[in-house]
Amino acid sequence: MSKITIIKNAAKILSEAIADLLAVSSYAPVWNDQLGWRHRDEHKEVSLYWLTKLAGISSTFNAAVKLAIEGYWFQVAILARVITEAQLSIAFTLPSPNMRPGEWPNGKQEKAIENHFKETWDDPDSPYENDRLRPHIRELSASLGRFQHKANALNPHDTSQTSIQCLRVLSDYTHMAYPQLMELLEGNLGYILSGKQARSSFGENELGHMLSETYAYAEAITSLLGKIISACEKRAGLEQDKKKFELFIAKRIRINDILGVLEERSKIVDENFSAPDDKVREILRKFKSR
Repeated sequence: MSKITIIKNAAKILSEAIADLLAVSSYAPVWNDQLGWRHRDEHKEVSLYWLTKLAGISSTFNAAVKLAIEGYWFQVAILARVITEAQLSIAFTLPSPNMRPGEWPNGKQEKAIENHFKETWDDPDSPYENDRLRPHIRELSASLGRFQHKANALNPHDTSQTSIQCLRVLSDYTHMAYPQLMELLEGNLGYILSGKQARSSFGENELGHMLSETYAYAEAITSLLGKIISACEKRAGLEQDKKKFELFIAKRIRINDILGVLEERSKIVDENFSAPDDKVREILRKFKSR
C-alpha cells in the first residue's frame, strides 16, 4: 500500500471518529436565523473548544490529502500551517500537571476559549462599524512545553523551539515566500502551477508525520473527555440519579470505543511515519497516560 493511500485511509477514519466524538460529547447546536447553527452560550466551554478545533483540523486534513493526490504540495504546506496552529491552540488550553483544582483553565486559557467563540462581527448587518479583530495567541509556541512535568527530558525551551521552527517553515508557504515559491520550478519543464509538483520540502513523509501528531492530539482529548465523563458518572451514582447515571455510562462506553479506534489506526500511521525526534507525540502520549 502506498504512503498516500495509508494517509488517505487514516484521515477518513480520523474524521469519522471525531464526528462520533462530537455527537457523544457535546450538546446539539440550535439554528439562529442570522448566524446559522450555533451552540448555546452556556455550552461554549473548553471541551467544545477542543472538539470544534479537532473537527476543523480533520476537515482541513482531508482537503490536504486530496490536493496531495493531485500533486499540489505547495498548497498542502499552506494547509499544514493552518493545521499546526490549530493543534497548538488545543495544546495551549490543556491542563498542566502542576495546576491545582480550580486553577484550570487559567485566565489566558479562558481568554483563548472566549476568543474562539466570538463572532466575526458583533453585528453582521453593520460590519464596517466594528473594527475588532480576533486576537492572536502569542503564547502558542510554548503550548507543548507548558503541560509537561519539569523533570521530563523534553524541556519546555526545546519543545517551544520545535514549534517555532515548524511554524516558521510553514508560514513561508502561507506567505508565499521566495524560497518556497521556487519549489514550483522544475528545471527545463518550467514552473509547475497546476499540480503534479515533483519537489517540495513538504511531502508525503511530512504529511504522514502531521497526521500522526493529529492522531496523538485526538487521542489525548478523547482520553481526557472520557475521564471527565467518568467523573460525571460517579457523581450521578452518588446522587442516585439513575437517568443521568445510565446516560453517562453509555457516553463513557462510546468514548472508550472511539479511543480504541484511534489507538488502533494511529499504530499503523506511526509505523509508517515515525521520526527520531518526535517530541510532540511523546509529550501527548505522556499526557494521555496521566
